Amino acid sequence: MRMIQMPPSYYRTMSKITQYIFKDRGITICEGDIWGYRRDLHRDFIIDESIIEEIRTGAKNGASIDCISNQIKEKIRISSSLLKYIIDN
Repeated sequence: MRMIQMPPSYYRTMSKITQYIFKDRGITICEGDIWGYRRDLHRDFIIDESIIEEIRTGAKNGASIDCISNQIKEKIRISSSLLKYIIDN
């Protein structure tokens, strides 16, 4: 599954038909801030393996997605919706 993260101002103004087209093509849209200035933007963001392992451990222990998200959000700068997408997948 593919995912796009966009700023809240764009997300709020997106038409229903655009949302439907993305959903129909298997693309998840996450609302969140894009950090930094244009020259600092990177196409990819790498999440450290220790964070992935922490997510897996929390899921195995039966923690909710919100609980895991709140724990991890303190350690890395990722929006809640993007983090929940990563945890869910």
